[in-house]
Amino acid sequence: MAGGIAHDFNNILQAIQGYAQILLLDSEEGESSAEGLRAIEKSAQRAGELTEQLLIFSRKLESKLIPTDINAKVQNVEKLLRGTVPKIIDTRLDLNKDLLPAHADPAQIEQALMNLALNAMDAMPSGGKIIFKTENITLSDDEAYSLQWSDKNRACVLITVKDTGHGMAADIVEQIFEPFFTTKGSGEGTGLGLAMVHGIIESHEGTIICDSIIDKGTTISIYLPAYLVSVKRKEPNSSGEHIRPGNEHVLLVDDETLLRSLGTKMLSRYGYRVTTASTGEHALSLLRRSNHDIDLVLLDLNMPASAE
Repeated sequence: MAGGIAHDFNNILQAIQGYAQILLLDSEEGESSAEGLRAIEKSAQRAGELTEQLLIFSRKLESKLIPTDINAKVQNVEKLLRGTVPKIIDTRLDLNKDLLPAHADPAQIEQALMNLALNAMDAMPSGGKIIFKTENITLSDDEAYSLQWSDKNRACVLITVKDTGHGMAADIVEQIFEPFFTTKGSGEGTGLGLAMVHGIIESHEGTIICDSIIDKGTTISIYLPAYLVSVKRKEPNSSGEHIRPGNEHVLLVDDETLLRSLGTKMLSRYGYRVTTASTGEHALSLLRRSNHDIDLVLLDLNMPASAE
């Protein structure tokens, strides 16, 4: 249910954000309307982040697993936290320099770590420490069994996020990964943050564990499968080439009228010819009649085969 609602709501948000961006492109810098449009764009983006949490929780947002430098993700989060956490909270890193790459989705892991760090910050209103630690682990038979780990790969990357906050009682710890469960007051939290983190780690075939002691703090341990194949780093493209407008013919397929209209406006703005279809059957019919005139198809993967 959560996934279905999030998907439909996300379509509406895409239209709101897209039209706000088009109006911003047409507005002059300094116009009074530009500030309001940026506020609309930012609000739609924040709402989109919430629907993304719902999609991750419901496992309707596929993880793109690649060899990932977890140390780099931890360092990115720590840099972001420097401008967020109050000075009474100290962030520290204890990173294994020879850490194996993890088989993970970099964006989702970074989002999960940020959520854990913000939760840790909330647990220390009077100040304290947040400590990020990474290490390589090879699970024993007993450890693999207790963590319900796959027999195929016992090598993993362990990430711990530890705080020195007020801690939690055992009955609270048992519920923290449940959706919509929160110990925060009304209007202070959705109860989706840790449920989303749990969903991310499960989608990675990993394990997440919480240990907490009242007045001593909380430690979140994340076990991720290690990527054991050597990885060649790809050098960034330094050619300095810019993306130029095109004149190709694009077939845009989406069952949402607003998104078809938005896509047409954005693509036409950069010189593309656009034909739209509201169903897969209509799109196939257009392709058959196009005599190879269509260069590219942009297709919404989550749509009915036909629409009334």
